[in-house]
Parts: sequence; structure tokens; C-alpha cells
Amino acid sequence: MLTEKRKHKEETIKTHDKVYFDNVKRSHLIFFKRERLTIFMFRMMHL
Repeated sequence: MLTEKRKHKEETIKTHDKVYFDNVKRSHLIFFKRERLTIFMFRMMHL
């Protein structure tokens, strides 16, 4: 019983971490793309 509970807890934490990590990765990707686009626009304006 106790081991089952612990196992479940670890699984929950794992999925939680994965979701969190995916969200962070996604936001970083979006941010990165936007940054690159901004830099690109900036360069085009200054050519």
C-alpha cells in the first residue's frame, strides 16, 4: 500500500516535471523566434 502510494507520487511528480519542462521549452522557443525576428527586422532597417 505504502509503496504504491509512493510510486504514484513519483509518477505524478514526473509527469508534472515533464509538463513544466515542455511549457518552458515552448515559451523559450517562442521567445527565441521572436528575438531572431526582431534582430532580423532591425538589421533590415539599418541596411
